Amino acid sequence: MSEFRAFWNSSKLCWEVLVEEAQGDRYVKVFKHANTAHKMLKDHGIKFVEASMNAQKRHILLITDPIYWLNNEQDIVDWFAVSNVKYNLSGMILEFDSQEDKMMFLLRWQ
Repeated sequence: MSEFRAFWNSSKLCWEVLVEEAQGDRYVKVFKHANTAHKMLKDHGIKFVEASMNAQKRHILLITDPIYWLNNEQDIVDWFAVSNVKYNLSGMILEFDSQEDKMMFLLRWQ
């Protein structure tokens, strides 16, 4: 999970994902638009990516596999209810009240 991170690009009004990409005989970290990075993330089995907006310390995950989310949404929402994990869903963004809540979610659903 740590090799992929998403950042909100306020000048382009889009999410970008920092990925490692082969260039010649080495790998370099580059930003890819979230829609472009989607296939690479799916190939790595990544469903959620840690995300940052501005300089605020928030506990955010970007949902990178919408098909997985749609197929499991009801089970995930039911799990939220019984686990007492506090979250807010806004589009394809999950924001948690604490780092512990985010980690509980990742341990169960990643």
